[in-house]
Amino acid sequence: HAFDVLVVQAKEGKVEDVKATLEERKQARISEFEFYPVNNNDLNTKNALVLTSGDYAILVICNDYDSMQKILDEYFTF
Repeated sequence: HAFDVLVVQAKEGKVEDVKATLEERKQARISEFEFYPVNNNDLNTKNALVLTSGDYAILVICNDYDSMQKILDEYFTF
């Protein structure tokens, strides 16, 4: 299944570098499931979120982004 949640605390001034790496991971997951549309994995990966908040970079691939966004909003400011 295509469910990933990665929360990375970057070193000071490196959050954009970490975000770029998470974007690469997102693209890799999209490629993995592009031709394997089982259990909505293709849609889950295409809708993946890459977010930043302060020194944190976050990658989320799931099937319920509304619930995940509510959880993230409890801990981070976007």
